[in-house]
Amino acid sequence: MKDFYSDKVFLQVRDVILQKNLIKNGDRLIAAVSGGADSIFMLYCLLALKNELNFELSVCHFNHKLREEAEDEEVFVENLAKKFSLNFYSDKGDVKNYAEKNGISIEMAARKLRYEFFESLIKEGKGNLIALAHNLTDSIETFFLNIDRGTGIRGLKGISYKNNFFIRPILSISGEEIRKTLENYGIEYKIDLSNFSENYKRNKVRKFLIKDLSLVFGKDFGKRFEVLFENIENSLKAQSFFIENFLKHNYFLDKYGVRVKLDLLTNIPEYAFYEAMLFLFEKVMGSTYRANRKLLRDLYEFAKQKKSSKRSLFPDKSLYAVKTKNYFYLVKNDFFYNFSFKVKGEGSVSLLLGYEFVFEKAGSFDLSKKNEYVLLNKSLLNSSLKIERIDFEKDFLIFMGKEIKNLNKFLKKKGLSDFGRKTIFVLKDNSEILFVPGIAVSDRLKITGQKGNLIKVYMKDCLG
Repeated sequence: MKDFYSDKVFLQVRDVILQKNLIKNGDRLIAAVSGGADSIFMLYCLLALKNELNFELSVCHFNHKLREEAEDEEVFVENLAKKFSLNFYSDKGDVKNYAEKNGISIEMAARKLRYEFFESLIKEGKGNLIALAHNLTDSIETFFLNIDRGTGIRGLKGISYKNNFFIRPILSISGEEIRKTLENYGIEYKIDLSNFSENYKRNKVRKFLIKDLSLVFGKDFGKRFEVLFENIENSLKAQSFFIENFLKHNYFLDKYGVRVKLDLLTNIPEYAFYEAMLFLFEKVMGSTYRANRKLLRDLYEFAKQKKSSKRSLFPDKSLYAVKTKNYFYLVKNDFFYNFSFKVKGEGSVSLLLGYEFVFEKAGSFDLSKKNEYVLLNKSLLNSSLKIERIDFEKDFLIFMGKEIKNLNKFLKKKGLSDFGRKTIFVLKDNSEILFVPGIAVSDRLKITGQKGNLIKVYMKDCLG
């Protein structure tokens, strides 16, 4: 195997990893290995670099349960991990059932379940990077498939070397180079026969279009595509720079989604809205893979409508668009989960999408700012106070001498939209609501002229 480590194809992979800084000292890298030629080649490259670059290496495998050979391939990869004393992580998914249930293609379902597995490994702390075995031929195929989909400029950049915690260390090597290298060194890999089926458009592109391009432009034609992809990538980076500056201080992004000032989006031309939306979509989802032209047109009309509304963008309900009076949101499904934040003392409690509850020593206060803040005794900070969304089954509010249990009706009368009612954060003591920012203050905390060791509590919006 020493000869493999001096092979020009391996050395090209090494140079790309170093030039693009894909792997850093101390990284904990998980190689996604299917057992096919590309992922096996990638694994051997990473094994060769593990000590030189000082990173941890482990292996993961996702079994799609689509072919009879799938179980054997999983065992093959697991045995390979054992051979090199690498940690091995695996999972399985019923892709066909998931595709039928969510009304999506087999390919889309397989990708969704596979990437959910990858993300779970990162969340569980198994590593901080996932290495994927996309190669140059894959990138060229994606270029043509995206043209067929009616892509914009983003779809012409090919596959990226890095996005979020995913890296693609062998992206500069063609599929043919990979197979020849493995065969030269007698390295075993599995062959997925479905890659030869003409039932899949990608296979047709590989079999006919790529082959014809090599006949016309020579076997090295892929290197010209590399230059094209780099030029497009640089143009997109420049575009993102200007969009970022246009949106600066007017949007907030976190792991749950993005919130943007609505008037900023509705006062620009439609074509500019599309580009801003693609920029935000990529920030939230990691790519613009599912953001087609129809979706962009729908989002433009959605943002321009007068009423507040919420809309699921995909059958799997992985992303929602929300329009309120002042803001436009793109949020993931887990944005709507219940969250609980313990009040520990003075300071601020960061919530979602740029909102925070502030607890500070009370100075002068303006009684005319009714319901915008509440004063409470400092001793309450050490009690059971917490910040949560409203539990409409259990929570109640004492307001103007009445115990209000139908909080949905109460807040609707106060002008809060359905989205606002379900997502607003309130200050609670167990199930008793003490403060609904901008809406109501519990009778228990009504200002009575009391002076002393008081804490001022209010909701702060980083977007103003």
